Amino acid sequence: MIITRRAVLLAALALATCAPSEDTQAKALADFIQKRILDRKEVVQARPSPEEAKSFGRFAADYAVMTTFHDEMNDAARGMQRIMAGSGRLLSIGDLVAKRGDIAALRGEIETVERALDGALAKADAARAGFSHPQPLKDVYAAAYEKTVRSPAQAFRDAFPALRQVLQSASALGDLIAANPKDVRVNGSVLEISKPALQRQINDRIGELRQNAQAIGEAQRKLQSIILGR
Repeated sequence: MIITRRAVLLAALALATCAPSEDTQAKALADFIQKRILDRKEVVQARPSPEEAKSFGRFAADYAVMTTFHDEMNDAARGMQRIMAGSGRLLSIGDLVAKRGDIAALRGEIETVERALDGALAKADAARAGFSHPQPLKDVYAAAYEKTVRSPAQAFRDAFPALRQVLQSASALGDLIAANPKDVRVNGSVLEISKPALQRQINDRIGELRQNAQAIGEAQRKLQSIILGR
C-alpha cells in the first residue's frame, strides 16, 4: 500500500476539520460560565455535565480548579458551623466556668479550619497563575474566580478574628470567675460578687463578650450577603 503525500494532507485536514479548535473550546466554557455563574445573583459553582466538560477541551481542567476549591470551602464552612454550634452551647455564665476546656478546644478548631481554607485558596491561586486563556474566556473566568473563590474566601477569613475574639473573651471571663471562688457566686445567669473592684472587672469582660458576639453576627451577615448576592 502506497501512502501519498496528498493522502496524508487530506487525512490531516479531515482531523483538523473534525476536532474543535481551542478557540471553540474556550468559547464553550466562557458561555457556560456566563450563563451558569455570572448571570446569577447568588454564588453557585455550577457543575458541567460530562458532555459539557468534554466541549471545554483542555480548559475543563482550569474550570475544575474552581469546583475543587468550592468543595474544600464547603468543608471549611461545615467546620465553622461546628464551632458556632459549640459556642452556642455556652449558654450561661456557669457554662463559661465549667466548660473552659471546651472553649480551648474550639479555639484550636478555628486554627485548623483557617489553615485548611488558606491552603485551599493558595492551591487554587497557584494553579490559576499558570493559566493562559484567550478572550472571551479570560475575562469571564477572572470574574467567576473573583465571585466564587476570592470573595467568599475573604468573607470567611473576615469571620475568623471575630469568632476567635468571642472565644477569647469567654475564656477570660470564665478564668476570672474561676480564679475568685470565694468572691463570686454563680446562680444560673446571675452573679453575686462581693468585691466592687472584681465586679468592675467582670462587667468589663461581659461587655467585651457582648461586643465580640455582635461582631460575629456582622461577619455572618456579610458572608450571607456575598453568598446570596444581596
